[in-house]
Amino acid sequence: MLLRENIYDLLRSDILACRLAPGDEMREQDLAERYDVSRQPVRDALLRLQREHLVTVQPRQGYRVTPISLSDARDLLRFRLALEPACVAEAIESAPDSVLKSLDEFRRFSGNHEDFIAYNRGFHSALAHASGNRRMATALCDLIGQA
Repeated sequence: MLLRENIYDLLRSDILACRLAPGDEMREQDLAERYDVSRQPVRDALLRLQREHLVTVQPRQGYRVTPISLSDARDLLRFRLALEPACVAEAIESAPDSVLKSLDEFRRFSGNHEDFIAYNRGFHSALAHASGNRRMATALCDLIGQA
């Protein structure tokens, strides 16, 4: 995987896991030091995250993790409510039995709160991929990650 993809994935993961919290200010140089890379892959990742509305550019100051608003959360959940049933409907119609049977692994859960978050994301992502529709699955998995 390319360095800029790795930095993008790391930075995005840190934002979504709130290791970089909403409202946190960031500077390219600080992030480059944090990830032990030059500023260019950090800049590329930040611009990509800006397009995803996860980062806001502050002219002449750096970047900021975009704060989460009630409106954003509502929009995200409404989009998921539109997309997830469509993925499930396609999975019901076209997924092979082996794919549907693999969903049985999600019938039981035992663990703590952090384990449940990973379990829940895994279940919903598996449903998305069971649809066989690559574009819908990608969009839904992105929403699941942001949720």
